[in-house]
Amino acid sequence: MKSKNSEEYSIFSKAATYQIRVAGDVKLDWADNIRDLQIIKEEDPDFGSVSVLTGQVEDQVALLGILNTLCDYHLVLLNLRILL
Repeated sequence: MKSKNSEEYSIFSKAATYQIRVAGDVKLDWADNIRDLQIIKEEDPDFGSVSVLTGQVEDQVALLGILNTLCDYHLVLLNLRILL
């Protein structure tokens, strides 16, 4: 029988669709790990230019890789959510 803890964390090892909003402009050619994500540019009254990245990510390790790439380019994370 699976414990409640293992069921709660099983989502972290599965593919999921994420939406990541960052302040600034993201370029598709920055890194392989963001090339498969759709990038939409928006204007935000508080943050100016905002990039919204949406797409399937294979697991939490891949998600952390994407977040690290965005951090390497000094982009401010505004929002991260899983789309169900």
